[in-house]
Amino acid sequence: MNKDGLKKVYLIKSAGYQYNEIDLHDNTLLLGDSGVGKTTLMRAVLFFYTMDYSDTILHINPATKKPFHDWYFKEHNSHIVYEYTRDANTFLLILSKSGKVHYTFVDISSNIITAKELLIEKDMPLSLEKLQENIQKHNLPNFTTTIKEKYINTLHKRDIDNKIIKQEAPVDFTLFESIASRKEFAKTLSNIFANSKVNSQSIKKSIVSLIEDTDAKINLTKIKHNLSEFISDKKEIEKFEKIIPNIEELAQTYKDYNAKKQAFKALVAHLEALRDNASYEIEKNKIQLTTLTNELSKEKTNFQLQKEQDEEKIEGYTKEIVRQNDMIVKLTEKKEYYEKIDITTLLCEYEKEQEYKNQYLHTQQRYDALTSDINEITMKYKVLLEDLEQKSKEQIFHTRQELQNHSEKLYTQKNDALLQKDTKIQEASKEYLRDKEELQKELQTITEAIKTTQLSLAEVKYFPFEQDKIIQYEQDIQRYNEEIIKVQHLLNNNSIEIKKVDMELSNIQTQLKENSAKIDQKTNAQKEELLKQKAELEQRLDTNSNNLYGFLHKNHIKEKDKIIQYVKNDILFSERKFHIKQHQNTDAIFGLEIIYEEELPPQEGEFHLQNKLTLVKEKIKNLNKQANTQKRKLEESATKEAKEKNRQRSALYAQKQELQEKERSYANQRDKLKNDLEFTKKKAKEQKNTKIQQLQEQLSNQEIEKEKITNQINLLEKKIVQITQKINQETQQLLKQNDEKIEKLKQEYEEKIKQIQQDTAQNKKLFEDELQQAIKEHSIDALQIDALQKELKTLKKKLDFIEKNRQTILVYLSEYKEEIESLPQKQISMQENIEAKDEVTKHLQWLKEKFDTINKTLNDQIQTLQTKQQQITQFLKEYELLMEKEDIAKAIQQNISLTQQENTPKMEDITTIIKDIETLYAKIQQNEQTIRASVLESLKMLQNPNIFKIEIEDNYINASSYLKTAKDLIEYVEQNKIETLKETLLDMFKSSINSIKKELDIFENALFDVEGKVVHLKNTINKAVEHFEVIDAIKIRFENSNSEILNAIKSLVEFYITHNDQFLTGLFSSGEENEKRQQLEEQLYDKITLLVDLLKVSKEFIELEDGFVLSFKVIEKGNDLAWKQTLNDIGSNGTSTLIKSIINISILQMVHKNIIKNNNLLTHCILDEIGIISTDYFKELKDFVNRSGFVFLNGMPTEDDMIISMYPTIYIGQNYGKYSKMILASKVEL
Repeated sequence: MNKDGLKKVYLIKSAGYQYNEIDLHDNTLLLGDSGVGKTTLMRAVLFFYTMDYSDTILHINPATKKPFHDWYFKEHNSHIVYEYTRDANTFLLILSKSGKVHYTFVDISSNIITAKELLIEKDMPLSLEKLQENIQKHNLPNFTTTIKEKYINTLHKRDIDNKIIKQEAPVDFTLFESIASRKEFAKTLSNIFANSKVNSQSIKKSIVSLIEDTDAKINLTKIKHNLSEFISDKKEIEKFEKIIPNIEELAQTYKDYNAKKQAFKALVAHLEALRDNASYEIEKNKIQLTTLTNELSKEKTNFQLQKEQDEEKIEGYTKEIVRQNDMIVKLTEKKEYYEKIDITTLLCEYEKEQEYKNQYLHTQQRYDALTSDINEITMKYKVLLEDLEQKSKEQIFHTRQELQNHSEKLYTQKNDALLQKDTKIQEASKEYLRDKEELQKELQTITEAIKTTQLSLAEVKYFPFEQDKIIQYEQDIQRYNEEIIKVQHLLNNNSIEIKKVDMELSNIQTQLKENSAKIDQKTNAQKEELLKQKAELEQRLDTNSNNLYGFLHKNHIKEKDKIIQYVKNDILFSERKFHIKQHQNTDAIFGLEIIYEEELPPQEGEFHLQNKLTLVKEKIKNLNKQANTQKRKLEESATKEAKEKNRQRSALYAQKQELQEKERSYANQRDKLKNDLEFTKKKAKEQKNTKIQQLQEQLSNQEIEKEKITNQINLLEKKIVQITQKINQETQQLLKQNDEKIEKLKQEYEEKIKQIQQDTAQNKKLFEDELQQAIKEHSIDALQIDALQKELKTLKKKLDFIEKNRQTILVYLSEYKEEIESLPQKQISMQENIEAKDEVTKHLQWLKEKFDTINKTLNDQIQTLQTKQQQITQFLKEYELLMEKEDIAKAIQQNISLTQQENTPKMEDITTIIKDIETLYAKIQQNEQTIRASVLESLKMLQNPNIFKIEIEDNYINASSYLKTAKDLIEYVEQNKIETLKETLLDMFKSSINSIKKELDIFENALFDVEGKVVHLKNTINKAVEHFEVIDAIKIRFENSNSEILNAIKSLVEFYITHNDQFLTGLFSSGEENEKRQQLEEQLYDKITLLVDLLKVSKEFIELEDGFVLSFKVIEKGNDLAWKQTLNDIGSNGTSTLIKSIINISILQMVHKNIIKNNNLLTHCILDEIGIISTDYFKELKDFVNRSGFVFLNGMPTEDDMIISMYPTIYIGQNYGKYSKMILASKVEL
């Protein structure tokens, strides 16, 4: 096949292959046992098309396989290479890994190097760095990226919006048309490769990707927002219309308020001017005070929060420590108790209980067999013994009950003593703890000082002393080094120029010789021809020559001169053609007539030959002269050029000497700077050592002080420990006495129990003796019975012992065993809690000190501002007193009446103004209260006043806030803005419905296109099925989805279209409207409300694939399977694979057209493990793949001659140690 596309794949040091080249021009079959790398190769080819290395697409099982990057790129020189063609150009896509995966595109169309030659050198694969050097070495157009999106864009012409992608590569490396359906194309290829189940959801996405209007979806979020907003705004408008009478009343009050306010402003304008500066200072100080107060409050809050957190932690740790201590004490006691009763032995016996029971039962059976004749006697004594044992058990139980009661009282006393112990220790060590706390503060201070010193010491250790000088020296040295390098570079250039001039001089001499030789050669060639002409002419004109001319000159012949002239002119010196004819005419020479074939040229003759000879001689002379002239000019030019070159050579040698001198100068200055640098570094080191010594001495003194405080703390801790030990000893003494009492009590009761048991044993002995006597009288083997009785008694004793201790064992196992075993961990945990508590306590102390510092600083600042504020306030009070004076009142009156009068007002006028100010202020205050109450009452009726664009504050704390709202409310009513809002809301509603209708129309049109694609898919599958006898039919059913939301949207839109003219102008109609329109409005409102309720729990969009349902039905050999949305196991494995492959390949054929517009592009269809498909049907499947425009790449473990015969290209995989190799077994060009 001569189509463009992927032609070869190379795996180099990759996925178990050392080097493998696979030709993919035509249908290809990979053969080999499991593990040779068939699937690995096919997966590599699959990646070329999917461009997705995720485990789900490449079907890599993370549990058994490494990820794509780790499996295919194990080493630094691992590569996957794809060779593809387009429009007679050949490209390589090389995947390598160096940290990230690198995608390298290379154009090898020039054929100067092959892929193998580019990547392999001396039989070893190149690393990524060496590969890039090799690409540059051969000057191959290339592009490299580590960004997956750029790599994908480089292979595609168009993006997801069908726009041309601007390529960054220097060459057009594109192969595929568009990215639009890339994911669906990749998923379909992946499904075919892995023989995945046919899932309607996945197929729906693939079909939707083929629709031109891929954005055909319904925006539910937008619909929900618009309709919810419409309902909410409609309700608010209705509420607003109800409060219009209140607002009209408010308008009158507001008008009166404004009149009084204007009068008030006119009266106090002069006062405001005078108070401006003072008021500014007061407000400024207030802001600062507020800021500082807030900051202080914030710090207090933060401190209190952290303090509470720390105290809560301390309390929690304390409770946990007490709980853990109690638990540890209790567990320690239990441990000692269980060790005392040898719980290990008890557990061992308890585990053997069933064994003892089995032995006892077996022995009892043997005993019963021997004593069957004396059962009556035995039963009699048995009843007596049981009564005796029952009485004994009851006595023991009551005795132990009494022991338990007494023991509980003693244990209660013991616990009280333990609880009192901590309180006593705390009280006795309180003073020492206080001293210890103070010392710990000092210790913390000295520790912080030590840390500071240590930090300083660390800083000094790494502080660059004399850094500026050292850097300057180093920079100067570097500068001189650079200058020296520059000079050396110039010297190198100078030497090269000198060599170049010498070579040019040599070339001038050589060129001169060569040119002279050429002139001589040319001149000699021309002279040779001329000399030849000269010799010929001289020979023709030589009278002594042995020829006709000479003969005529030597012999005297009649009319010789005439004959000679005639012969000379007409024959000897003519180049005309002639022939001689014998003639009788006497005028003829010797009776011969010379007949010429052409006229005689006038210039012919001896004279002409003489002139010609002269001319030839002149030419030879001129030629020699010209050659000499040319050679002289060449010599002059060469001399001149040589002089210029010698001058340049001298200048270059002079420059060389100058540069060498400069180099020596720079080197001397650099060496001097190096010496200065070493001296400065030595000096800096001495400074550093001195500073370090000082800090080490300081640190040593601080550590001595720390050790001193630590010793004092240790001494206090020892005293605390002594107190603790003393109280512990006293407590232990009490506990010991208590334990002795408990032990004594136990012994007493144990003696009682023993006595009961002994009495019971004696009575049992008597009964047993009597039983033995009865047995003897009945002639039974007494010894054997006796032995059995002893064995039963022993087993009974063991079982009784287990029964006696059962409760103890069960309690131990259920409650204490794990607890006692975890005792060390609990002790460690308690110690960790104690340490954590100490850390939190230290942190709390640090927080207190930090807060005290901040609190003091902020309080000082607040005190300063408050003092300043008091001074300003005092000034204002003094100013108010001054207002009563005549001159100040006069100035105020003038300021008030600037625009009213020019005369100075009288004192009584000022008094009236002040009185009027007070009166007006009281009335204004009253009006403000009325307006505030009216505003709040109006706003209380509204839930969302923002739709009216009225400024609403969260909290009305001053007059200006609710006055602004009152003004907005009044303007809204007076300007009838409510009607404009209604119209706007209706327009928005209509726009929303039209928008929904538009989206719905696009959605339904797209669904119609989808249905057409489904029909096309159905036809493709039907044509394919015709070739397979095993399959009767594969049916596909397209149905519209029954979405409740989608139906509600359709219902609303249809209702809108049907009744548009009847109600949309009156959604805010009153009860006066006609009944029919009200009913329509109610129906519309119900539909909107229903849709909004449904949308509350919906997703953001209804996607195109949500609008329809796809189902499949397979009819296999008359077996009609049910409609399904997923196809997986259908009949045998081979038939199932065949059906799924047909469907997936048909979908691939549809999706493929969006990815690859050019029919001449080769695309591979990859299917693994084809051996499960019947040979009879596989050929049809292969032909179907090829008819669909794809090349088949397959793998199978075993050889099947019939299947093998279908492939022109066959590879057989084999393992060679740790590497695999695919060997080309067959290559047939079809």
